[in-house]
Amino acid sequence: MKDIERGLVKTSVGYVHYRATGSGRPLVLMHVNGGSSSSYLELLEALPDNIRAIAVDYPGCGMSDHFSFEPSIHDYASVMAEFVQSLGLGKATFLGQAGAGYVATELAVAFPEVTERIIMMSCPWYPDKAAQEAAHSGLAAVASSMEGAVPLPVSMEERLRRDPEHCPMAPSQLWADRKNVDAVLAGKDRSQLLRAFAAYDLAGNLPKVAVPAMNLWGEHFRYTKFKDEFAARVKDHRTTIIEGARIDPQFDHPQEVAQAIVSFMG
Repeated sequence: MKDIERGLVKTSVGYVHYRATGSGRPLVLMHVNGGSSSSYLELLEALPDNIRAIAVDYPGCGMSDHFSFEPSIHDYASVMAEFVQSLGLGKATFLGQAGAGYVATELAVAFPEVTERIIMMSCPWYPDKAAQEAAHSGLAAVASSMEGAVPLPVSMEERLRRDPEHCPMAPSQLWADRKNVDAVLAGKDRSQLLRAFAAYDLAGNLPKVAVPAMNLWGEHFRYTKFKDEFAARVKDHRTTIIEGARIDPQFDHPQEVAQAIVSFMG
């Protein structure tokens, strides 16, 4: 087992907590909505020691401080840029899962001084803003209904019954326990990234990405069918499919994900 470091970085919105392993070229791992850096424990273990892998808790998640305002995707990206600069990392590769793939895109567009490459893992895709708004028409209502509510534990079986597409292919009680802890830690702010994600124009911003980009898709993830359309929007793009995976390939296929990252980083 690796010795996983823990640390805090002070930013303009408060302290940001992280887990890290290795040394060398920096790789910043950004988690899904309502998640935390704990979702990358298996991947931190699988990545080689010559990569400085840093899994971050977004503000409002995990053990980081909370935003004092309603953040946009640009605000998340700005905090990540501050985080990298505070650690003196120079330029980093940013991996963002699901809505965090939008944050990685914004980092490439708005903060190229800290962005070497981006990896979008299990990133939802819509061909235009209208299609995105139609798909997310219920997000605001769902997020609003969660505000102020105390998160209750949800069993693995109940998660599979409610929404199997947002579970890994091989879920376990360990995975379900992490989800429950993350929900409690995020509390009333656990839908902030979801709301920001729903408002971001991914299709309009992808053509502005000038750094190398990779989509890391699980074979059974619902948006994989759009992989060619997605790739056509980015100048320097690679697509990697993880066989037998869905939305959380880093959980049940960490070695394959680590190999894909190493290959992409060069």
